[in-house]
Amino acid sequence: MKVIDEKGRIFGLINIFDLFVLFVIAFIALFAFKWIRLADDPSWVKVENVHIRCEAVALVPVFVTDIMKEGDVMRGADGTIIARIEKILKVEPVEMTLKDSAAAGEAKAFIDPTSKRVTVLIEMLAYKRLDSLRMYAGAGVFNIGLGFSFETKNYNVTWTVIKVINKG
Repeated sequence: MKVIDEKGRIFGLINIFDLFVLFVIAFIALFAFKWIRLADDPSWVKVENVHIRCEAVALVPVFVTDIMKEGDVMRGADGTIIARIEKILKVEPVEMTLKDSAAAGEAKAFIDPTSKRVTVLIEMLAYKRLDSLRMYAGAGVFNIGLGFSFETKNYNVTWTVIKVINKG
């Protein structure tokens, strides 16, 4: 017995074209069912935008500290301002410690000439969804310790949130 006979039927029972049409109809029905379920529960669409003010810190190359200024903004793909540096609070030297293995573990401290520790006050756009606050500037629920990338036309810095001033 042949798998496909001379009339194009599988095991002599159903035509290949008919089987293909049945698969397409099943796929369309499944897609329609999923679409209707999303339409019934649009919670993934219903979001409320809020503004968050927080302190953030980053180790920044010295040349970036020279071009970074208050009022710098990060924009989304549609031009919306996602984050803005309200105020540069501190620019501090970064102290490094090296242990000398030849001198029985004696540690030597020095200032790193290539980077600075910068603390800023940032206002960010976030959104509330299903009782959680999420950032547009990164993937994740907003909380202390969250790192996010702040990208402008001139530089890109990864900030870490250290203090939340207000949420919305």
